[in-house]
Amino acid sequence: MNLGSLDADPGVTRDAFQGSAPLLREVRQYVNRQNPPWRLDNTDDANIDWASQASMSQIATANGVSPLALEEVIQLRLFQHVGFPWGWYYPVDRFDTPVLDVMNVKYLIAGAKQAPQVAQAARFQHVASLPQGYELFENLTAMPRFFLVHNVVAGKSLAETRRLIETAAVDLHTTAITDTPIQLPPGGSSGTDAIAVIDSHPESLSLKVTTAAPSLLVLAESYYPGWRAWVDDRQVPVYRADIAFRGVAVPAGAHTVRMQFSPAILPVSLAVSGMTAVFLCMLGLAARVRRNR
Repeated sequence: MNLGSLDADPGVTRDAFQGSAPLLREVRQYVNRQNPPWRLDNTDDANIDWASQASMSQIATANGVSPLALEEVIQLRLFQHVGFPWGWYYPVDRFDTPVLDVMNVKYLIAGAKQAPQVAQAARFQHVASLPQGYELFENLTAMPRFFLVHNVVAGKSLAETRRLIETAAVDLHTTAITDTPIQLPPGGSSGTDAIAVIDSHPESLSLKVTTAAPSLLVLAESYYPGWRAWVDDRQVPVYRADIAFRGVAVPAGAHTVRMQFSPAILPVSLAVSGMTAVFLCMLGLAARVRRNR
C-alpha cells in the first residue's frame, strides 16, 4: 500500500503541501498573523489533508479529523455539515452557521467547485487565489481563540443546546451556553475587555484578562476532564461552554488566568504501574531465592 509514486501523490511535508512550497507558505502567512494562530477549515472539494495532516503542515485546524475525535467536537461540527453523521470527518458545507465564528475559523479554503458558494456568503471575503487551484476566504465575523461574554444561558441537555444554536435563540458572540447555570450580573459591557496571551501550549496556558464587569472567559479549546484553572492563583471551576469548549468565570478588573491539564488518572496510573513493577520484582526475587535453595 505504500508503493505509490511521490510524483503522483507528493502528500504533505513540513515544507510543501501536495508538492507546492508556495501554497503552504502563503497559507501560513495568513493564519500566523496572531498568537495562537487563526484556525483554517476546508470545504468538501478541498483536500482532506488540510485537516488530517495539520500536525505536519503546522496549520491550526478546527476540523477535529481523527478516529479519536471528541464527541463534543463532532456535535459542534455537525452544525456546519449537511448530511448523515457517518464518522469523524465533517468538512464545511454550511457557510451561514455562527459555529464557524466561535470555533475560531478565520480562514476557509475551497476548491473550484464550492468556491462560488463560499463567495456568496456575506461573512466570507475572498483574499487569495492559491497554487493548485485553491481559493482562500476570510471569515469577517470569526471570534478570537479566547474571548469574553457577559451573558450565560444554561443548556440542560445537548438537544436543548442544539435547539438554542439552530434557532439563533442566542448570539454566540455575546452569550455562552453552559452545562451548569452561572450567575452574571446584567448589563455587563465589553467596551474595555482585553485578553493578552502570556503563554500558550497544548497542555497549559496563561492569559492576562481585563474586564469591566464579571464575565465568562470562553476558550475555543476542547473541554475535557483533567483541565484545572486558576484566577490569580485561586483555583476556580472549569465549565463546559458551547458544547465543546472551556469556560472560566472571571471577576471585574485585571487578572491572570492559568490553565493546566493534569488528569487524575495520570498519578493513579503511575502508582499502579509502580506497584506492579515492585510486585514483579518481588516475584522474581522470590523465584531466585527458591532456585538457590
